[in-house]
Amino acid sequence: VPRGCLLRRVPINIQGEEDFGVALENAGYRGNKLSVWALQGLARLGLQPAEVEQLLAHVANMAAHQSFIVGQLPPATVDAAAAWLARAGFLGNLISAKQPNTRARFGDGQADGVTPSDDQVAEDAVVARLFMAQQQHLSLPQMRDYNDHSRAGEETDEDFEGNFS
Repeated sequence: VPRGCLLRRVPINIQGEEDFGVALENAGYRGNKLSVWALQGLARLGLQPAEVEQLLAHVANMAAHQSFIVGQLPPATVDAAAAWLARAGFLGNLISAKQPNTRARFGDGQADGVTPSDDQVAEDAVVARLFMAQQQHLSLPQMRDYNDHSRAGEETDEDFEGNFS
């Protein structure tokens, strides 16, 4: 871990009733700072597609712009997995958990896949997918910071357009 970075593992039961955002914030997480997320064990939880999308949307709301997220998604076609990530605002790569040479890029809800050969998993196969992605939107804390700075600028008649660091 580079100097100035903090590595903190926070085990969370995402199927529990508690909001895992609170657990992260209690451990020192700040949604307006870059972060790296590792989602482990999702493929074993038996999540329904709507639950996967809800989880990814929650992470997207918490992860700062340009933060990274890695993990393994539950079994799905490459198009479904790419759509889950793209709708949450993540841009990156999918890799079949069965064959590491089967990849797809996503971003606009569309997958630009590799043509499968005999030794690759077909894109329409329902398999667990590894992914690495980057957040493309502002987190909710970043949006609050932006709105606070914009309001302060309006009150002082200053122009803070695009400069809210």
